Amino acid sequence: MIAAKKNLPLAVDRNRAKRLARELFRTDAAAFPAGWEIVLVIRSGMLKRSLAELRKVYAAAAVRITAAKAGPSA
Repeated sequence: MIAAKKNLPLAVDRNRAKRLARELFRTDAAAFPAGWEIVLVIRSGMLKRSLAELRKVYAAAAVRITAAKAGPSA
């Protein structure tokens, strides 16, 4: 996992963002099908949200991405 220094210049912020991202993946591992590789772009706004808010955003993104990958229902 990479948190860019340009987006989060302080190491403490980069480390917190990484911990939050790991927690999202750990607690909702079934959000994406097995075998998928997920890239999470960490932005400074991530640190302004609570873990509960991040979980909602992550779950909504997972639903949107998996639905788009499945294609339209015929």
